[in-house]
Amino acid sequence: MMEINKKTLLIGIIFCSCFFQGCINDKSRKNHKWTFKVCDSLYAETFSTFGQGAWGGDRDGKWLTDSATFRIFLGAFDETKGGIYVECKKDSVYITQKPDDLDVNSSIKAPVTKAFHLNDLKSLRNLNDY
Repeated sequence: MMEINKKTLLIGIIFCSCFFQGCINDKSRKNHKWTFKVCDSLYAETFSTFGQGAWGGDRDGKWLTDSATFRIFLGAFDETKGGIYVECKKDSVYITQKPDDLDVNSSIKAPVTKAFHLNDLKSLRNLNDY
């Protein structure tokens, strides 16, 4: 029987974990975590795109939808260090993303806020595109 030394085993484990990290799809909607109501007819959906288990918090993706006409991807974030917050004020929606350690968010050094008008979002009519 062939014996594997510790160095070869360690290199194999590192290679496999790097390989699987590269296969993460932040826009995946397979593992729904929760949905919460932002305003009258607007919902924020959170999906786990990579569960780290005992090694740390999950990598999540957040979407904004009215469940009838549009759905937009807001971004990915580390569940323990980052976050994407959605706030509704009158006819506008404000999305704030906190910085975290994810590679896709490396350019974010301070919280970033984007504003959307509800009429612009509803005119997207892209619900079935995802």
